[in-house]
Amino acid sequence: MEEFQGCPSEELEKPFSYCQALTELLEEHPSLRQQMDQFKQTAMQIKQNGKGNMNLESLYQQMRRFKVDIDLHSAKEEDGLFEMMVSHIGREGGPIAVMEEEHRLAKDHLGSFFKKYSRNVSEGLAIELAQHVLIVYQTLTDHFMKEEQILFPMAEQMLSTKEKEMLMQQFQLLSK
Repeated sequence: MEEFQGCPSEELEKPFSYCQALTELLEEHPSLRQQMDQFKQTAMQIKQNGKGNMNLESLYQQMRRFKVDIDLHSAKEEDGLFEMMVSHIGREGGPIAVMEEEHRLAKDHLGSFFKKYSRNVSEGLAIELAQHVLIVYQTLTDHFMKEEQILFPMAEQMLSTKEKEMLMQQFQLLSK
């Protein structure tokens, strides 16, 4: 796991409670993780047992559903939380740069999966598709942990009440 540059390597003390916007982001993680666990299992089956048309089609459907959910979650972070945090801690070389790089990596591999997918792929391409999915899984598993252990506690401490309210308003607009 990549450490945040310029941040303490120990966990920040987690607040007793989070503002509404950060709570919303946190509460999205369990359902995203559940989807991730499902697509990881399917991808592992493809890597271990061969493509199997049912497995590949199942993986495609899982990834389609996941993409809708992760795109909204990512937009809340990128357009809302990250931008607010930049005004406090900057972008370069710190936690926001790491978060944005992980978003980019996950999006790149999701994009590669969808670009290369078809119902009639070779065994080798099926395994490559599964590998893209497994990279998404690993990247976002690490990413969520960093958010929960470092970024969200930091945001709760740094953002003003007004900023937290503005963040929630942004989330509501994005969810429409």
